[in-house]
Amino acid sequence: MSSASTPLPEEHASKKKPSEAGFSLLEVIVALAIMALGFFTVMQLFSGSIRTVGLSEQYLKAVTLAHSKMGELELTSYRIDDSAGTFPDEENYRWELEISPYSSSLSNEAENIHLSEVLLRVLWKDLNKVRTIELTTVKVDGSMQPMPDSLLAQVFSGGPGSINQNEGASDEAA
Repeated sequence: MSSASTPLPEEHASKKKPSEAGFSLLEVIVALAIMALGFFTVMQLFSGSIRTVGLSEQYLKAVTLAHSKMGELELTSYRIDDSAGTFPDEENYRWELEISPYSSSLSNEAENIHLSEVLLRVLWKDLNKVRTIELTTVKVDGSMQPMPDSLLAQVFSGGPGSINQNEGASDEAA
């Protein structure tokens, strides 16, 4: 016997609470939109990092080429025929060289010491932009002949500051 206040099993199954009804279509659409926005953001970050790695590789190559060219210039005492050129195996990269006087207190007319600033630029195109790095050094013009340094001459000839080995031997014997 069932009482009037006790619901029948059929009635119990058909009366669901609103919290058990599931997701509405609007909730599903909002969740999908949030997921799509997150996915889009992650993809943008990923593609940006790939572009940054590519640009870093270009700068690394440019710096390597610049150091190589600067070494070549040092070997030839900065005597070159052209002030610009390209690299043999890198058609996208080119170089420009500027040598100009460098004013410094180290310059000395009496000793024939003149300083020059050497500016080497490496240029290349990337996405219709010209990118550049610069290396700068200072070189000495004029004749450089070693001059005797009186302090060094004294040190190496047994003058002040030299070490006498006989003194150490007499201390050990005592």
